[in-house]
Amino acid sequence: MYFFSLSRYLYVRVWWLSLKLNKIEWNKKVLMSREKISGFSLIELLVAIAILAILMAIALPSFNSSMARSRLTSHTELMIGALSYARAEAIKLNENVNVSFDDGDGWVVKSAAVVLKKFAPSSKNITVDPSATIIYRSNGFRDFSSSEEKIGFCDENANCRCVIITGGGSVSVTKSAC
Repeated sequence: MYFFSLSRYLYVRVWWLSLKLNKIEWNKKVLMSREKISGFSLIELLVAIAILAILMAIALPSFNSSMARSRLTSHTELMIGALSYARAEAIKLNENVNVSFDDGDGWVVKSAAVVLKKFAPSSKNITVDPSATIIYRSNGFRDFSSSEEKIGFCDENANCRCVIITGGGSVSVTKSAC
């Protein structure tokens, strides 16, 4: 019996010491891991914000000019859409259809005195150099004897587009002033 109780005592004692050693090692691991996961210092955070601000200052002018070009292209495509619509309506209705320019409000497609559709661009920062009223005949063509019409679009950055309508009625766009 004596042997059994001594061995039991030694077993419990070794187990208790191992727990204590494991607890010390575990505490060291926890303390060391807290040091590793301490986060960012204030200086590191300020440096990251400064780099981000510099990158934004470089990218913002390019983004603004890209948006201006996009508005100009949208304006030009709206004009081409109005001309295509007028040409299709002239063929469908079998009568003359004209595209006239409102006072800065966009374009109006009319058949005789009836307004078929209004095209109003969303951007007001684009200047339009309107030409005379464009008339499509019932066959979808303009008068072949008329010269080509040019409509100029320019934005505040001096980017320009020129919509050219030929005597036959076809439309093309150039990336230059008219």
